[in-house]
Amino acid sequence: MERRKVTRSDLWLIGEGGDIADPNAHASRHNRGGADAIDWSSISKFINKSASGVAIGVSGSPASILRVDVETNYYNLLLKQIKVTPSGVATDESVTYHIIFYFSDGTNAEVATYTTAAGSTDTVTLTDADIDWSKIPDGTRVTGIEVTAESSATSTSATSDCTIVALEF
Repeated sequence: MERRKVTRSDLWLIGEGGDIADPNAHASRHNRGGADAIDWSSISKFINKSASGVAIGVSGSPASILRVDVETNYYNLLLKQIKVTPSGVATDESVTYHIIFYFSDGTNAEVATYTTAAGSTDTVTLTDADIDWSKIPDGTRVTGIEVTAESSATSTSATSDCTIVALEF
């Protein structure tokens, strides 16, 4: 039996219609900048979810302001931006926001925290640069993102608006 090295010209592809295609021609098309057609809507989706006027928790008991979970047919969330705007905050009261990631192994971790100045009702924007990515366990996927908020006061009437922008894929 003769032994020889298999080369690319020895390989052939079976196309969608059952026809046989030359892999060199296929690779040549890629080398010229061509690509196989991919329907990106089937592998990724932009999420822009908002909540308005949600009650903020009191000191030591944060309340959930907004949570986004990965939908069926998708596997992972990639955070792009979170915007929060407190309202009804007393002049001596601050609001602490907690960003929590939920993972595919059932665990979760607080990956960012932001505290407003006393009495501030300014909109705060957090991006992926504000995330402590080291808190994501190796080999897991981000399956949920939640924003919680708590007041520095033991009693509050403050509320918050929140928007989470992420890519689901």
